[in-house]
Amino acid sequence: MNTRALILSALVLVSASACKKTPAADSTATSQPAATTEAPAPPKPMPAELPDVLARVNGQPVTKTDFERLVGNIEAGRGPIPADRRDEILRAALDQLITYTVMKQEVSSRKLEVSEAEVNS
Repeated sequence: MNTRALILSALVLVSASACKKTPAADSTATSQPAATTEAPAPPKPMPAELPDVLARVNGQPVTKTDFERLVGNIEAGRGPIPADRRDEILRAALDQLITYTVMKQEVSSRKLEVSEAEVNS
């Protein structure tokens, strides 16, 4: 069985089970005008030279090598990253790697297994 497909399927199951519906707001409550919101601050610039370990998730490193591989996949699929969105896209890629690592750890801790039939369905 393809290990990657197994992990991906398990991650989807964990994600789905973690979702909760939020209770509806009380319709009798008095509505107040929305507060003025400011635009979010621009992302902090990514350093030109990255360390070998970009983050740690429960002690497990998120490496520069994994990050560079993900960025390469992004560029292979969508073309070069525009300079004006570089920091935003790279931060989002790092967040994605961190989320993937957390989910992978959760799959492992719950000892989730996915059958070949579930993967192929």
